[in-house]
Order: sequence, then C-alpha cells, then structure tokens
Amino acid sequence: RSNERLDYPSADALLASGQGELAQRLAGLQRVAQARAAARARAAAGVLKAWLDQDFPDSPDHLIEFIGHDAAVGSPAADVSGTGQVRLRFAARMRDRDAARWVGRAVESLYLNGPAGGGGVSHSATEIIAIASALIPRDQVPAEVVFGEQLCD
Repeated sequence: RSNERLDYPSADALLASGQGELAQRLAGLQRVAQARAAARARAAAGVLKAWLDQDFPDSPDHLIEFIGHDAAVGSPAADVSGTGQVRLRFAARMRDRDAARWVGRAVESLYLNGPAGGGGVSHSATEIIAIASALIPRDQVPAEVVFGEQLCD
C-alpha cells in the first residue's frame, strides 16, 4: 500500500438504510404414516387451510406440501392410495408472532386430534426482517460528530 491519497468525487446523494420486522414465518411438519396416509394428510391440510381462512383471512400467503409424495409423484391431485407415509408441510407468513404461534399450535393439535394422526410433529416461528434503502440528497444531511458519552443524553 502506498501513502498516496486518492481523490474521488463526492456523491450527490447518500445511501441510508433502515430495517424492521416485516412478518413472522411459520413452518410446521407432520408425519403421517399407516393406511391411507396421503388421504389423511390431505384432510389435515384442508382443516388447516379452513382454520387459516376463517381466523386470518388477510394472511398474505401460505404453502402446503406433501413431502414424500409431491417430490415423488409431482402433484397433490395424483392418486396416492398406495402411499404408506407422507409428511405434511405447512408454511405460512403471518403478520405477527402470536398469529404464527397460533398456526403452530393448530398443526400440533391436528397431530393429537385431527384426521392425520401418526408419527410426529414439529413447528417453529421465525421473524422476517425487511431492509429498505433510499438515497438522500447530500445537502439535506447535516454533518456532525458525536462522541459516545453524548449519545446517552
């Protein structure tokens, strides 16, 4: 490295970024085994979808997959009467953590009481962070030096 100073033209605008919580992401997974597993997994998915539509009609989006079936067969509408094990995966983006937890408890209640029954359940909720950036004209940004102690005032 040389000690030579490089002069670059200053930009007309400065980049400012801010972040905030956008939503909560929920993922629930339920293993359905035994006879008619795919039909029972489909029934459980229908119950979850009905509950979500009833209690959260403005829910932005959700995804229902039948793992072990969709990957092998390719379509939830295909005939899967011979399938002995399916994993029902339900993912949703909810507006807040309480809503995401509600859906997680719904997935768990289907494991205990619903049409699926079977071999295990898991669910988790994580926050989705959004970052937005904007250019601010340089002449609208005051230049100021603040020392650490002054930040507490």
